[in-house]
Amino acid sequence: MNIEIRHLRLVVAIVDTGTLARAARRLHLTPSALSHQLRDLETRLRTPLFRREDRRMVPTDAGASLLAVAQRVLADLDQMETAFRAGDHASAAGTIRITTQCYTCYHWLPRIIADFAKEWPDVTIHIVPEATRAPHEAVSDARVDVAIVYDHIDAGSLQYTFLFDDDLVAVMSPSHALASSALVHPRELTGQHLILYDISPSESFVQRHILGPHTVVPAKLSRVPLTEAILELVRANLGISILARWAVAPQIASGELVAVPLDAPGARRRWSAARRIGGLHPRFENAFVALLSGALLEERSRASAQPLRLA
Repeated sequence: MNIEIRHLRLVVAIVDTGTLARAARRLHLTPSALSHQLRDLETRLRTPLFRREDRRMVPTDAGASLLAVAQRVLADLDQMETAFRAGDHASAAGTIRITTQCYTCYHWLPRIIADFAKEWPDVTIHIVPEATRAPHEAVSDARVDVAIVYDHIDAGSLQYTFLFDDDLVAVMSPSHALASSALVHPRELTGQHLILYDISPSESFVQRHILGPHTVVPAKLSRVPLTEAILELVRANLGISILARWAVAPQIASGELVAVPLDAPGARRRWSAARRIGGLHPRFENAFVALLSGALLEERSRASAQPLRLA
């Protein structure tokens, strides 16, 4: 047979990514090896499958025809493999690799992992913290199985399961001048010392969705890697931070800190579990995502039913 499964995956990867280099990374090959495989396939079929347009690999008519077959065959294979592994005799053992788009998720994630372990004792949850800054790419490249994210990138290869909505609030010491405010508009942060996580502006939700749209430049901006360190600085009234309300709920409830809602549409984030479309999703992975969704929705509902001290 002239066409092999690896050839079908090659064609899909090139079309999805647009270049040989990115397709090679997805398939864990070197660009030269992938180029050799493509030439071999085109030689077998006696027709070119791609042409270059504006630095992208674009399928020819023959390539488009093969792409349609490849997508159908690979989807059928994935569905068959999933059915086998999700059946009554499927293994209940394995590993789920997870990451999150924000380190604050690790405040609640261990509790859910512990609950999951009671039902699935032979499944290992492996946290991949190094994928935090590029979780969508990690899922697409199959380095991670589940990513807990608030950005929804239409990559064509990802599916999202809704988990919960959360609100970002201005967190400050009770003695801060803005602590008695009903709302804080982002423009009011212009004269403040703002303490944020130690990530780049392009990766920061706060800077992209709250400060950026209002062209806010704080009087001083400090970047701190740990939530605990941020809270200690804020508690000492050395500045203001912007954090998820639920991440600082204990400190707010005790009166150590005050959370003032932000007068900005961008202060709400929608969290989801991102997974690959058409990938192999064993039943224990589906069970983990279902537990994640149900537990978080229940927890958010309880939190919203309990009034917290906001000002």
